[in-house]
Amino acid sequence: MGLSCDFNQLLQLESTETLVLTVNNRFARRLLAQLQHSLLGQKKAMAVPDIMPFSAWLRQVNDDLTFSDNKAPAAYLLDSFSRLYVWEQVIYEQEPEQSLLIDVPQAAKMAAEADQLIDEWGLQIEPETHTGDSARFMQWRQAYRAHLEQYDLDDVNRATERVAQALEAGDYIPTWRHVVLVGFHEISPRLQRMLDALLMHGVRYYFYRAETRDQTHCERIQTSSPDAEWRLAARWAAQQLRENPQGCYAIVALELEQQAAFAHRVLAHELAPRTAGDKFFAWNIAVGRPLGQWPLVRAALNWLTVLTQVHAGEVRGATMGAALLSGYCVGAQTEKSQRARLDVLWRTQQKNRLDLVQLDEAIQNCEQLGVAWRAVRDYLKGLTTALTVSQWVPHLRELLRLLGFPGDVSLDSHNYQAMKAFDQRLTQFGRLAPIFGALTLTQVVQMLARFMHETLFQPQRDASARLDVLGLLEAEGGQWDAIWVIGVTDQVLPATPSPNPFIPYAVLRAAQAPRSTPERELQWARGMFQALQNATPHLICSYACQDNGQALRPSPLIEGLPEQICPDPLTTTISKGVRLAQLEDHQGPPVQKDEKIYGGTAVLDRQARNPLWAFVNYRLHAQRLAEYEDSGQLRLVRGTFLHLALEYVWQAISPRTSTQLLQEHHAGRLGDLIESAIDKAAAQTLFALPAVIKQLECQRAKQVLTSWFELETERAPFEVVALEQKHHLPGFAATMRVDRIDRLEDGSYLLVDYKTTKVNKNYTAWLRARPIELQLPIYAALLETQNKPVAGLVFGFLHYACALGGYGGDQAPLTSTETKQFSQQFRDWDELKQHLQTQVWALKDEFLQGVARNQVIDPNDLRYCDVLPFLRLEQEYEQDET
Repeated sequence: MGLSCDFNQLLQLESTETLVLTVNNRFARRLLAQLQHSLLGQKKAMAVPDIMPFSAWLRQVNDDLTFSDNKAPAAYLLDSFSRLYVWEQVIYEQEPEQSLLIDVPQAAKMAAEADQLIDEWGLQIEPETHTGDSARFMQWRQAYRAHLEQYDLDDVNRATERVAQALEAGDYIPTWRHVVLVGFHEISPRLQRMLDALLMHGVRYYFYRAETRDQTHCERIQTSSPDAEWRLAARWAAQQLRENPQGCYAIVALELEQQAAFAHRVLAHELAPRTAGDKFFAWNIAVGRPLGQWPLVRAALNWLTVLTQVHAGEVRGATMGAALLSGYCVGAQTEKSQRARLDVLWRTQQKNRLDLVQLDEAIQNCEQLGVAWRAVRDYLKGLTTALTVSQWVPHLRELLRLLGFPGDVSLDSHNYQAMKAFDQRLTQFGRLAPIFGALTLTQVVQMLARFMHETLFQPQRDASARLDVLGLLEAEGGQWDAIWVIGVTDQVLPATPSPNPFIPYAVLRAAQAPRSTPERELQWARGMFQALQNATPHLICSYACQDNGQALRPSPLIEGLPEQICPDPLTTTISKGVRLAQLEDHQGPPVQKDEKIYGGTAVLDRQARNPLWAFVNYRLHAQRLAEYEDSGQLRLVRGTFLHLALEYVWQAISPRTSTQLLQEHHAGRLGDLIESAIDKAAAQTLFALPAVIKQLECQRAKQVLTSWFELETERAPFEVVALEQKHHLPGFAATMRVDRIDRLEDGSYLLVDYKTTKVNKNYTAWLRARPIELQLPIYAALLETQNKPVAGLVFGFLHYACALGGYGGDQAPLTSTETKQFSQQFRDWDELKQHLQTQVWALKDEFLQGVARNQVIDPNDLRYCDVLPFLRLEQEYEQDET
């Protein structure tokens, strides 16, 4: 049976005969710091016992067992990454047909956990208790262990079991007389076996008992939301540090990983100096993020991924663009504008795939990168197809060196530490050769990226920081002057049980295995809450009453504490009146006479939808970066293709009249004209598409155009007088284009705009007080100024069911799909035409005058807006409500 041991009793044990085992590195560091602190002001030395984490001691014992005849370890010990990789391979082998239906990486993690639980807690699963999942898992487990035996591999679970058996069999004899366990709240059956074996060898074991506080002042605070909790806690920390700069304080967040980014922002705001003479207070957030997400490491992985694609003969545009923008290579600072322009160009051109010859030529525009790129290309030519991981690592280092990684910028502390961690992990990755075997360059870089993304990295703690922001586990064993705990709700403390699905629940419940039952979670929560009370004389626990509309309740562990309701600092009223200056900036500078405007009819259309949108696009020349692979781009290409094919058909008909069209149709030549036009248009517009897609688009176009010209032959007589005609509004420099103009028998004109969509009612937007979809109304306004009467504005819907829709007089050839019902405010076509003309001139004047109101009539008008963040509509709506 273990004895109790406090700090003073630990000091009295003979250090050379004592081993201190902690649950993790954090406890080991804190105990060493406590030993150092006990010597402050004393001119003497102290013999310190061996203090190490339990996992480190297990590795040490396994090393000692190397010389044992009976319990010698395997040739290679799997780390956590390679262990999961082996589990995944086993599952793929055992489930060749079902693997597509299984989340194999997640199943591997749960299987590894189940394997550990069975041995650690001595679980006995009888045949009658098996579920379908547990029975299948036992087959995986048997295959996994056979794999380890076959390749002479060990994992942590097997290594731990070997130590337990060696202690029980006397194959390992400890050299110390005392073992002190620090931070162990529970003793698993396997650990108890080890402790019993130590007693058998004459070794006493003790449970370290930290100093408990007689009284800890505890209180709870209710806030309106989780964000308000953080703002209150950060303001409290700032106040404590200003009043006592030498104090030590902590904010403990029960869900820190999800809230870390917001915590950084709030703390940076509250702890920043208020005046020039104020002190800046540093803080530490004890949460790591995957090493592969740090910018420097992400850049290295981006460049290596590009090189794998170069080695394979084809580079994805998105991958190359990400590498160019991520930097951390030669000339990253001096050439960043040239590299950004390349990225924008490829996005605009929808370069999903980059030809290597064209890529080499493009990179030569960046002088420094061009030199490095040529060296890398030459180096890649000498690489073989498959090598082991240990053979690949030197090549990966050399490739990065040739690219100038990590660039010519000075690294700050965090980047320097990330660089060092990346180098160390790359070396460690090279030691995984026995696991992966021979890999291609593509495979090894993919595996390296996964390895880096599953490695957590956290920069070293700032020694000057007096505020620690950490999770519940990290807070255990520490000491602070005051602690604020965030998110103490009944959903988190105690947590919801999460039993392993690969072990029958009845077996887990009987053993009271971790994370398996509500009782087990409540027991753990009580222990952690007691640890928090022992860590400080002043404990504040807060919870939000709701989160995004979901009601929250306080944890049962804090129900008896006195409660205070605190408002969100953002909503508190300022007691002292402050004069606010308000500026409504809805007016930009007028368009200058020599200023060129690019955008065509879209300029006035966006001015009608939202004047600020038009100003940002066409005066500030700002727009969202295009996506490399945008499905919407295919629709644009299709539209250009069909427009051009229609133009070629009409160019082949002479004269371009409905009468001649009928003659071509009756003579059977129209089909040949359509096919010839499609071939010519496809050669000009579809050349970048895969051959199969190009073929399908041509087949579709033949059906659509055949249907369209059948509709055209049913119309009243007309003559096509213009195709794709350019024009300018008076006093407006933007170039505009109309798809087609027909002249009817009475001499009036019909304006046609092709739409490559199904029939819709976009033209009903002309009935609004501020109309949109202005391509046709703009040109109608221009013709009316030239005394050319306009009979109608028509959309030609180029789809499988073609139609003509719009508004016009009786002579306009609208199909039955349009009801021709005008709004009550327009008596006839002439009145609507006058309304549209008036609005076109008004919108033109608005734009030329620089009007840039952030005005939206219908939210659907901004469906395709590419500068929504610039408009800040949420803020506008809030101001309107107030």
